[in-house]
Formats: sequence, structure tokens, C-alpha cells
Amino acid sequence: MTSSNEQELILLKHRIELFEKTLSLNVLLNEVDRFQAAVMTLCNEIASKFQTSRVSLGWLEKKYIRIQGMSHVEHFEPKMGAVQALETAMEETLDQNEEIVFPAPFDNQWHAIIKAHERYVRQFGAAYIVSIPLRVNENPVAILTCERATLFSSDEVRCLRMICDQVIRRLFDLKQSDRWFGARFASWCRNKLSVVFGIEHTFAKMITLLFIVLISYVFIGYHMYRIKAPCILKTDELAYVQAPFNGYISNVESQIGDFVQKGELLLELDTRDLHLKEAEIIADIHQFTRAEEKARSQDYLADMRIAQARLERSKIELKRILYLLDQAQVRAPFEGIVVQGERQKLLSAPVREGDILYKIAQLKNYYIQFDIEEQDIHEIEIGHSGKISFISRPDLKFPVQITQISNIAQVKDKKNIFEVKASLQGVPQKWWRAGMSGVGKIDIGHRRIIWIFTHRTLDYFYLHYWWIPSNES
Repeated sequence: MTSSNEQELILLKHRIELFEKTLSLNVLLNEVDRFQAAVMTLCNEIASKFQTSRVSLGWLEKKYIRIQGMSHVEHFEPKMGAVQALETAMEETLDQNEEIVFPAPFDNQWHAIIKAHERYVRQFGAAYIVSIPLRVNENPVAILTCERATLFSSDEVRCLRMICDQVIRRLFDLKQSDRWFGARFASWCRNKLSVVFGIEHTFAKMITLLFIVLISYVFIGYHMYRIKAPCILKTDELAYVQAPFNGYISNVESQIGDFVQKGELLLELDTRDLHLKEAEIIADIHQFTRAEEKARSQDYLADMRIAQARLERSKIELKRILYLLDQAQVRAPFEGIVVQGERQKLLSAPVREGDILYKIAQLKNYYIQFDIEEQDIHEIEIGHSGKISFISRPDLKFPVQITQISNIAQVKDKKNIFEVKASLQGVPQKWWRAGMSGVGKIDIGHRRIIWIFTHRTLDYFYLHYWWIPSNES
């Protein structure tokens, strides 16, 4: 029982010593901020704690191990035979990525290759040597080699292994930060490119590549720049149908959107007052005719002249009434589409002579009127082409060409608008109606895609922040 307790105490003492050695070495390494100083501190401290004749640290550089420092040696010649033989032994450890102890214990000899270590020991080294790989992310980046005249125990190898695992991250960070800027930048680029062109994360790389291609296309590529604007179908072939006399509308036959033929009835005015007036005038005519005949038979010349004048005036008034009765039926002056005149507003409404009742457009000489905002008008030129689409048939596109640009702005919806006229190319469609609205896009020319997306924002800053430089004409 006592022997078992003593063994446990000895084991605990070894563990405490192992922890103390590792912790003290980490403290010393954290106090230095240069890689070479850290290497020398590591080699000297391990040489002191493990009573070795020499401790060397080699670092992986361009697929080869290069010795960075030796214990108690400030300077050494890299081309010396001993140094090169030691680097070869370290590469032997690097290739196998495991500890090599030479002379190897019996249970380790069967799987480790130790030829380079054996050659180095026979020619240059001490009797016993151990090489331990230092790993970052499971990949060996350095080799620590210890030499001495006595055998390395398994506990000492385990202790060295633990120290290497604890100090490598600090050494690796110092190695990276100690390089000049160009080397650090090249290493960063190499790491990023290895991530990009490696075999892992295929989907993420594909998305990244597509994103880079898209960004490059946006900054380098060109695309047709188009100005979008509302438009309306118009024609100058219009007829304004007016009220022929004062009165009331009694019947409405046509309204907005109706197709009418020439002479087709549009509406009728109430003629009851006219018919009463007609009956009164006819009665006056009979009265004045009898008065004339009576004055003529009695040879009353003056009375006869008065009766004749009253009779003539009544006949003229009768002609006027008959003319108004004929005009009471308002008819279409030509074939076309009613573009103004709502049934609900016209029926039974009072009208005065000259009031516009209908507006009728002929089905020919159509053109498109664009409402171009002030910020885009400078881009528009006569001859520019484009396409329009009507709200009623958005699936169809019709080519247009700019023919006229207004020089005077108009205020619409609190914006300065310039009216631009464009001719329609091709044969007019039967379903077209004057007044149809839609959206048009005018081709301005090929511009950089990045400019198309950003010129509005840039124009805003140029307008409100004059200190920002801009292209001046």
C-alpha cells in the first residue's frame, strides 16, 4: 500500500515538474516580441532544463527545413556539413510527421525511418538525439532536435512534446509578424489563393467566382442606357362637337371609347320649346297673311306694308327654328373614336350654345407624346429610337422615333416636364385609341453599367454639394 502511494506521489511530482517547465517557458516566450529572440530563448531554456549538449530549431521554408537557431550559438554557417546533415535529419522527421528517437527504443524501431538521424549521429552529433515536429492545424511547420550524451526517457520525450505543442502558436505568430511587408502580403495572397483554388468549399468558391465575375462586368461592361418615361397616344385629327343652341340634352347615344361612323347620331337636344315656338310663329304667319290680304282689299297701303314686314320677319324666324330643330340631333362629322363625352355627365344636362359636348379623333396620323423629366431631357435627341408598351396590351412592344422636342417646360405633378413627340413605326393597329397611355423606353446609347446604376446618386451630390469635383463641359 505504501509503495503504491509512493508511485502516485512520484507520478504527480513528474506531472507538476512537466507543467512547471511548460508554463515557465511560455512565460519567457511571451516576454519577447521578435522571432529570432524567441527561438534562442526556446533552445537555451530546453538545453538548460534537459541538460542537453545542443538544441536546434528548424523551420519549414519552401518545402525544406532551414535551421533558425541553436542553443548557446549566436551565429552559425548554414553551409557547414553538420548543419546540412542536421537539416536532412529534421526533414526525415518532417516527412514522417512524428517523433524520432535515436537510438530508437525496441518498440519503436519497426515503423520509424531513422537513416538520416543515424548518419548525423555517427558523423557530427552526440550519442542520443530526439526530433519532434511542431504542428499548426495538424500540419508540421518546424522541427525541434535535442542532442545529449544520455538516453531520453519516455517522460522526457512526452514533456518535450507538450512544450512544443504549447509554444508553436507563439513562434508561428512571431515568424509571420517578423517578415517584411512584401513577404507578409505575398503569404496572405498565397493563403487566400489556396483557399480559392483548393478542392474544398466548392459551392462557396463557385458563388464567390460568380460574384467576382458579376462585379467585374458591372465595372467594365457596357449596356444600352434607356430613359423610361410615361407616354400617351395622340392624334391631331380631332373634331370638337359643340352645342348648337341653349337647351337641355334629352338623349345620349354615344360616349367615350365608342367608334362612330360619319353622320351617326351622338345625342339629341330637347326640342319641345322649339316646337312650341314653331307653332306660335306659324300662327303669326297666318295672322299676318290675313291682315295683308284685308289691307290690300281695302286699299290701306300703309297697313298692308306693315303686315308684309311682320309676315317676312315671322317667316325668317320660322326658318331659324326649323334649322335649330334640324341641328337638335348632333351627329358625328367623320369616322372616328369618341375621346371626350361621358354619358352620365351629358344626359339631362343644361348646355349653352358653343359648349363642347364631344371630342372625336380620327383613326389616322397617330403619334406618341412622352413626358420627359428635366433631369433627362439633355440626353434626348431627334432621331433617337425606342419602344413603347400600352397599359391595355403590355405584352406588345411598338418601335418609335423621336421627331420633335419641346423647348418649354410644363409643370406636372410638381415636376418640370418636357413634351417630346415621337412617330410610330409600322402599321397602326385597329385596337388603338387616341388617349391610350403606356410606358416607353428611349435608347440613348451604350454606357458603362456602373454609371447607369450610380449616375442619379452622383448627380444628386453634384447638385447639392458643389465641392465634389465633376466633369465640366
